[in-house]
Amino acid sequence: MSNYVGREILLVMQDNATAKNIQSAFMNLGFWITVSSDLKSILDLLDNKFFVGAILEQDTPKPGYGLKLAQKIIEVSPLTATYLVSPKPDFPALLQAHRMGLKDFVQLEGEFLPYLVGSVRKAAEELEHSGERDRLLKDMANLHGKFLKQMISLHIKLMESEESARYRDGVPDEELPPCKVLIVDPDATVAEQLRERITETGGWQITHLTWGGEALDFGTEGAFHIALICRSLPDLPGTMVFQTLKSDESDANVFLFDHDQKQAGGLLLFENSVSQELPLQVQDADDLLGRLRDLRRMMDTSYKKKEHLKTFKAQHYDFLQEYQRVQFKMKKVMQGDDKPET
Repeated sequence: MSNYVGREILLVMQDNATAKNIQSAFMNLGFWITVSSDLKSILDLLDNKFFVGAILEQDTPKPGYGLKLAQKIIEVSPLTATYLVSPKPDFPALLQAHRMGLKDFVQLEGEFLPYLVGSVRKAAEELEHSGERDRLLKDMANLHGKFLKQMISLHIKLMESEESARYRDGVPDEELPPCKVLIVDPDATVAEQLRERITETGGWQITHLTWGGEALDFGTEGAFHIALICRSLPDLPGTMVFQTLKSDESDANVFLFDHDQKQAGGLLLFENSVSQELPLQVQDADDLLGRLRDLRRMMDTSYKKKEHLKTFKAQHYDFLQEYQRVQFKMKKVMQGDDKPET
């Protein structure tokens, strides 16, 4: 036998010759057997240890108390194989043991010992095999889950590689998802320069606002994909507007910016409002538009990733249905509810 489940057996019986014979027989098979007739000790053992088997003498520690201890074991350790034993025939106890679901009622006479030892050993082996089976099923379920995730990941990577090749060949604005750009700046120059370089037919939509309060109202609608917030606004600190829009639960890209005093038309972009952050330098409107296009393509890639997952589910619908059915059956088996489906 292995140590996977356990080897310990509880024998509730007075310390007499019969108890010693039972103890010796189990110890010869490698079991560890605890003999006790003290109620307090027995209850403490049941609360703190797992016994693969329990052999309860019907009238120990008190007359008729074996069935009460059996009920206790059923409550605290339902996996324990429990046997009720008695030196004399006791049909009511036999009937009650059967109704409670105990393993057996054994009369302590004649050649009872080989039968009792064999039955307990078989129950212990069945419990051991059941534990090994459950562990194997759990490992298989985890492995199947990892395999499915790998399949999905490979599918998405394949689709993304095709998209990357498409981007390398050049993708016109018209083939990308629409992109709404919010610019909050007292100076309209940046917005005007972008409008000169793009068209609405290319999916671009530029919204220019001067006031921070307007931006906060506009932002509550979530009607933008990219936001450029000037640090210097006439009514509110740009950092506050930036942090508010950035904290909203959306996929929008929000940047804080300063006008570059050293270069006409240049911008200094910040992804955070911390003072020690190194800015992303933008040379001019053409450079800014190039960076906006890169962000637009990244958003397209993120959107396509969700679409790739939907495609995988659609293409492998039958397989996924079978996978879920098998996973459900495995969980039922591991939970002990392995009755056939109706």
